[in-house]
Amino acid sequence: MRLFIEQLWSATSEGKPLTRRALFFWQLLKAFSVIYTVALLVRRLALSCKVAPRASLPGPVIAVGNLTVGGTGKSVFVEWLARQSNFFDRPAVLLGGYQSPVLRKQKTFVVADGHKIFGDATQLGDEPLQIAEGYGVAVAIGKDRHEALLLLLRAMKPMLPDAVILDDGYQTATIHKDCSILLVDARAPFGNGYLFPAGPLRERDYSRADIIVLTHADSILVSLSDFKKHYFPSLNPIAIVAGRHAFAGLFSATGEPIEISTAQPVVLCSGIAKPRNIEVTVQREGFTINDHIVFPDHHPYTDHDIKKIITHMLQAGCSTLLTTSKDWTKLRLFSESFDVAGILCLIVKIRFEFLTTHEYATFVALLQNVLVEGRAAR
Repeated sequence: MRLFIEQLWSATSEGKPLTRRALFFWQLLKAFSVIYTVALLVRRLALSCKVAPRASLPGPVIAVGNLTVGGTGKSVFVEWLARQSNFFDRPAVLLGGYQSPVLRKQKTFVVADGHKIFGDATQLGDEPLQIAEGYGVAVAIGKDRHEALLLLLRAMKPMLPDAVILDDGYQTATIHKDCSILLVDARAPFGNGYLFPAGPLRERDYSRADIIVLTHADSILVSLSDFKKHYFPSLNPIAIVAGRHAFAGLFSATGEPIEISTAQPVVLCSGIAKPRNIEVTVQREGFTINDHIVFPDHHPYTDHDIKKIITHMLQAGCSTLLTTSKDWTKLRLFSESFDVAGILCLIVKIRFEFLTTHEYATFVALLQNVLVEGRAAR
């Protein structure tokens, strides 16, 4: 169903004709979009009457989010931001914990305190575990980010974080934010222009953003200045910077960089918001993709799934499986099955980078200015 809806979004964005069945479903989605819009307005009205609590921190709270329902490359950007030692030394990351099994039993949970990780993917979910392992930072999850932060601060004492990054925090209203960074996929900034579920938009308002980062900006075919004027006419173009997601290499299960011949056929396996992204990245590196086995985003892999993957690969005569860092947090639980079948599992790592040194310098200046203003307001 999700794939069908995303195909509808793509078709309506590109102006392609719809079949009678698709048109009926499209009209139904637009009706639900109206209900979503009303609910969004009611929520905004309710939140406007409240003041988000400030965290008692020595450093800033930085929100990173998007206007759409996924696929902008947010996790990779959060990883890059968490590693920027010129801004902070001990950042912590807060996530909503979407589809984290542990949140079925409790409202908040400390995933990692910066030294120890308290669970695996079957308990914590893929993204919280990916962040805790990949960045080596403290991580907490919970729908109420303020409550999650308070829990994390108690767990980290006496070494408190000097900054907090709110992953998927643009719409978060339960905690005061010193800076809001909005990520926009330059390939389709607003999708088909419709709010969910008729389109991928959570909302259309980008005015709350202090900085807009265009991801996948290497795909822009017009000048950057023209692009900014067209899509963000009411925003100061200086506050918009451009970056891209680049191939960072293949890595073994133990985290060691691995090089294999691009002539060697591979099978891709992913359960992410936009599987086409990883496919294009691998193809750009010259690899021959035998097949791409696609699962839904955040898919909890089962024994049946692993048997399906292994059988498919053996029948295709392919012994190398490429997957994402997020998927590997779950697939590695079945490492023994892959080893017995003689299948080599490699992780495709992606890094964020700005298009030019000027774009990077602009971002640094923007962030520093916003943080200075935030400190002055404390």
